Amino acid sequence: WIAALPNNADPPAVRFAAGATTPTMVNNGTISAASATDAADQITAVRIEAGANVASFTNDGVIAATAGGGKANTTAIADLSGSLTSITNTRSIQANVSANAAGDAITGKATAIDVSANTSGVTFTQKGIASTPTTADPDTDGDGVTDSREPSTFGDIKLGSGADVLDIQNGVVQGNIDFGAGADRLSITGGAVVRGAITNTDGLLDIDISKGTLDARQSGVTTISNLNLGADGDLIVTIDPAAGGNSGFKVDGVANIANGGGLGGALHS
Repeated sequence: WIAALPNNADPPAVRFAAGATTPTMVNNGTISAASATDAADQITAVRIEAGANVASFTNDGVIAATAGGGKANTTAIADLSGSLTSITNTRSIQANVSANAAGDAITGKATAIDVSANTSGVTFTQKGIASTPTTADPDTDGDGVTDSREPSTFGDIKLGSGADVLDIQNGVVQGNIDFGAGADRLSITGGAVVRGAITNTDGLLDIDISKGTLDARQSGVTTISNLNLGADGDLIVTIDPAAGGNSGFKVDGVANIANGGGLGGALHS
């Protein structure tokens, strides 16, 4: 267990300073940064500084950044070096900002993964570890991963200008995803659920929902290259009658919707 409990400062729980080099980091325990600060501070669990070099990161434990004052920004994994090209999550990555005791509006941002400094491309894979269901720990969605072992990512994901891949095979990813630039790909399989606003800057994004759900919550239209919706896939877009604008996706290339694929709208006002 590695924990940082800052008051108003910004010491991450794990920090790779400039000059530090390792081919991979593996977390099998808990890395946590938490604060109740009322200031607009930065709370980070894992930070790779500019000038460091960490090529891959595997998480089979818990990485969490939380703040309780409503104003701080939290980040579970932040790579400022641009060196991180592979992230695999088999358990839990989470960032959270909650309100202060007075219940004031939350202004802080919760970011699970920030690799926006990367220019070569990042592959983020989320997958569960196959396990045998029991009465106490069933496999509710029938994906071969019991409920207690379903992986999760909570918080925004910020990608850079390279060709990025989000390969979501199991569990839940909840947070806004900014693909930045580059020829990117979002793949959803294994009954996984991805929920949040999907944006990118250049329209070069392929989305493949073979088996699972994409609950796309952007308020505007996101231009993408191609869309594949499989027979066991569901695509939900946000509809806001009060705003009166369009939302969802504009597909510049091929849109393939298999027989049985689900299309839906979620009302928001």
